[in-house]
Amino acid sequence: MKIRKLDIQTFAYTIDFKNPGVWDKWEEMYKWCEDNFGPPFDNSVHSWVMDDPKWVKSFGGIRFNEESHALWFILRFSEEID
Repeated sequence: MKIRKLDIQTFAYTIDFKNPGVWDKWEEMYKWCEDNFGPPFDNSVHSWVMDDPKWVKSFGGIRFNEESHALWFILRFSEEID
């Protein structure tokens, strides 16, 4: 698992998993993110309605708008997920 900075302004820090098939952990990871950073960004809700979203579920991963949040995620799950 590592952090990769994308070339976009928002949610630029994505978590790359060596093995994204950790299906049994996805719900736990999403719940942890929601508990710590609030609800994820939702494309079906206009961004101005949301109160400063800090993360988003992405296909095969999770993206954060701040590197420190991505690092905190890595620290939390690095022992359990590769």
